[in-house]
Amino acid sequence: MSRPARKTKQNRSSFSPTILRKLEDAFSYGFNNKKACYLAGISESVFYDVTRRNSELSERFKHLKESPKITATKNIVDRINKGDVKLSQWYLERKSKEEFATRDVSGCQHDKDPVIDFGAEGNKRVAYWNPSFAKKRAKSNTRKSTQTQVK
Repeated sequence: MSRPARKTKQNRSSFSPTILRKLEDAFSYGFNNKKACYLAGISESVFYDVTRRNSELSERFKHLKESPKITATKNIVDRINKGDVKLSQWYLERKSKEEFATRDVSGCQHDKDPVIDFGAEGNKRVAYWNPSFAKKRAKSNTRKSTQTQVK
């Protein structure tokens, strides 16, 4: 009686139930392919071979990778709906940058007086003024003007 054929790279189109469960758990926690393979005890090349051959499995993993982001977004929106003003501001600064993001001048310290800039569309943007930044900028402008005179 002959032994059953061993699965090779050519004919492998799925994972064992144990490896599949480990990969699904890892992806549902937001791990990348490399870390998920490590946790499942398989090589990345085997992972890519199997997912290349099995498009349904590949799609399943893509959806699982997104689940932590979806859960996080739901949690944030739930708190916003309960009236969390600071979280609402934070969310808008990141999701609607053109309209709500604060402009931060390089080298500024936030304990200084704010300079309010009403952008081209009348949107209120706040930048914090740092006098040492103004001095550096003035020096660099002076150097540029003397360089252009020399030429």
